[in-house]
Amino acid sequence: MAPQPRATLTRWSELSGVTALLALALLLWTSLPVYAQRVPNVLVRHVSVEDGLSGDPIRLSYQDSVIGFEFAALDFTAPDQNRYRYRLEGFESEWNEVGDVRRATYTNLEAGGYTLRVQGSNNDGVWNEEGLSLALVVGSPPWLAWWAIVLYMVIGIGALVALVRTQKRKVEHQADYSHRLEREVAARTDELASQNRELAGLNTRLQEVSVTDSLTGLWNRRYLANEIPKDLARIRRARINHHDAAPDDPRQMDTTLLFLMLDLDGLKGVNDTYGHQAGDRVIVKTKELLTQVCRETDTLIRWGGDEFLLVGRQTDTTIAAGLADRLRHAVESHRFDLGNGDTVGLSCSVGFSFYPFMQRAPTLFTWEHVLDLADRTLYRAKSGGRNQWVGVVGAHDADPVVARRRKDEDLDTLAQIGILEIHAGSTDPTAPNHTARSSHASPAPRLLERAS
Repeated sequence: MAPQPRATLTRWSELSGVTALLALALLLWTSLPVYAQRVPNVLVRHVSVEDGLSGDPIRLSYQDSVIGFEFAALDFTAPDQNRYRYRLEGFESEWNEVGDVRRATYTNLEAGGYTLRVQGSNNDGVWNEEGLSLALVVGSPPWLAWWAIVLYMVIGIGALVALVRTQKRKVEHQADYSHRLEREVAARTDELASQNRELAGLNTRLQEVSVTDSLTGLWNRRYLANEIPKDLARIRRARINHHDAAPDDPRQMDTTLLFLMLDLDGLKGVNDTYGHQAGDRVIVKTKELLTQVCRETDTLIRWGGDEFLLVGRQTDTTIAAGLADRLRHAVESHRFDLGNGDTVGLSCSVGFSFYPFMQRAPTLFTWEHVLDLADRTLYRAKSGGRNQWVGVVGAHDADPVVARRRKDEDLDTLAQIGILEIHAGSTDPTAPNHTARSSHASPAPRLLERAS
C-alpha cells in the first residue's frame, strides 16, 4: 500500500491545478473515516512520588504516602476532546470517569500489589479498551514484615508462657496459702475448742462450786433456788395427770414434796470446848450418816451451820415420819471422833412439812412458806426437849379463806383453828441412849394437836 501513495503523489505534477486540488480533496475525504476510527494509544507521561521510583514494577515504600500519575492519549486530531478513565485494581473496582483530566493521585495505600489501568478515547469517542496497565507494589512497614510477625508470635508465645507460669505459681501460692490457712484455722479451732472445753469445765466447776458446800460437798441454798422450779413443774404435771385419784391413792405421793430440816443438838458446846475444827469433823461425819439413811430420790442440802435440809419426793406423812426417825436415830447412835482421841455423842432435832400444804388450795402456801413451816417445827422440836421430830400437814377440811388470812400465826393457833395437824415422835424417856422404836420399823407418830 505504501508505494501507491507515492505513485499518486508523482502523478499530481502532471495534472492541472484545478484537477490537482479536486484529486487532493477526494483523497482527504476518503481518508477521514480511517482516521476517525483509529484507536488512540495511551501512555503514562509522568509518575510522581515523594521519594522516587525503583524497579519494575513500580515499588513504593511504606513511607510513600502519595503517588500521582499523568497520562495522555496519542491522538492529536483534537487533543482537547480526548477523554480518559482509570482505576487502581486492588484498591477499587469501578472506573473513574475523569473526562479530559489526565492525572490520577492516590494517598496512603495499604501494603500490597496494585495494577493501574488507564483507557483513553479520541475526539469521536472511540476508546482504547486495552488501555494501559501499570503494576504497582507498596512495601510493608517493618512492623508488618514477615520477620516482624514471627517476632511478634515468638514474643506473644513467650508472654503467654510467662503468663501461664505466673498464673500457675499464683495458683500454687494461693493453694499453699489456703492449705496453710486451713491448718492454722484447724489448729486455732482445736485450740479454741480445747479452751472452750476447759472454759466449759471451769464454768461447770464454778457452777458446782457456787451450788456446793465447800466443807461437806453437799448442795447449798443456791442449788435449791435453781432446782426447785423443776420439782414444782413436776408436781403440777402430776396433779393434772392424777387429779381424779383418791387421797389414799399411791399416785398422790407424786404430787407432794417433802421439806425436812435437821439440826444437831449440842454442836455449839463441841465448838466451844474442842474448837471449830472438831466441830467441822462432826458436821462432815453427820453428812455421811445422813447420806446413808437418805433414799436415792432425796436431795440433801447443807442449809447452814449445823442445819441440813432434805427435799424428798414420792413421800407421804407415814414415810416422812419414818425417815425423820431414822435420821434422828443415826445421829443419836453414833459416837463422833473429834480428831484428838476424844469422842462425843450428839443428837439432832427434826422438823418437816409438805408442799403443797393444802390440797384444796395448792397455791395458797408457796414453797417458801412450807420451808418456813418446816423450820418452825424444827425449833418446836428443839424447844420440846431435842432429840425428836415434829411435822405439820395441812388439815383435809381446812378452810382456804381462813388459812389465807391467818397462815402466818403460830403453829398452835393454826392447829386450834383447824388449818394444820401437828405430829411428833421422840425417844423413850426410859432409854435415853436409843430410839423408842427400831430404826428399820415405821414409827407410830403421835398426834399432838388436831383441829376439834
